[in-house]
Amino acid sequence: TVYEATWVSKKLRVACKVFRVRKQGGSGLLQSFKRELNAYREVSGAYILKIYGYAVETISRLEDKCYLVMEYMAKGSLACMMEKEKISYFRKVKYALHVARGMHKLHQHNLIHRDIRPANILVDEHQVAKIGDMGITREVSANHQHTMVGYNPYMPPEFYLGRYSQKLDVYTFGLTLNEFFTEANAQLDITGSTVKLQNLSPILNDFILRCINYDPNQRPTSFICQKTLALYVKCFTETINKKHRDYDKSSTEKRNSIFKHYHERITARIREELNYAW
Repeated sequence: TVYEATWVSKKLRVACKVFRVRKQGGSGLLQSFKRELNAYREVSGAYILKIYGYAVETISRLEDKCYLVMEYMAKGSLACMMEKEKISYFRKVKYALHVARGMHKLHQHNLIHRDIRPANILVDEHQVAKIGDMGITREVSANHQHTMVGYNPYMPPEFYLGRYSQKLDVYTFGLTLNEFFTEANAQLDITGSTVKLQNLSPILNDFILRCINYDPNQRPTSFICQKTLALYVKCFTETINKKHRDYDKSSTEKRNSIFKHYHERITARIREELNYAW
């Protein structure tokens, strides 16, 4: 359970994650808590949820209570946001860029998140999206043999073989993008060596399909993901500044129409600039 709380001495609003762990038989939860704590200690950045502190309280002979104090994200998870409000394509692309930057930061520290999805992406009052819930994050091992821990509907084919790399995060990121833009759970058809989406995104579809390629080696790196999305943000910002100065005053439907109008030419420009074929 996550509670909103106040750090009184600092007059700071925080989030406090609380759960009970049985001293016998509760090792899974305790290990998750330790992994999350270690992951937050290992890496910090503008697009990774901040951790302020933790505590473990013994409440009986049989049970401990664990506390993890984190920064408060006023808008909650993207999964909840999409249920409550209309979010423009461009705003979602900006969120996607933030997530890609957070993912790249994790990968620079030789970590795999293993659970990137809308429920684990949190947004603050300044519209900054951050990756949270690192309870199953782990370090990349030398032989890439890993346990089958992750949110199964988002897992790539190689996950079920227990041999995966940081490209697992790119796959789950691709499915997350598809969910962003379709506002529906990804419906996958995995046959032979092909992964197909039954509900295609109205934008960035080619990029999404690259991210969920059956072959991990054919997926882009987290660096290429952030670079690609940064170019979308840059190109579209330049376009609306020149041709649609009233963009911010427009309805969400109008904003989406404008984004789709320029989407193909911006995509072509990005392909040329990055000098690779999708």
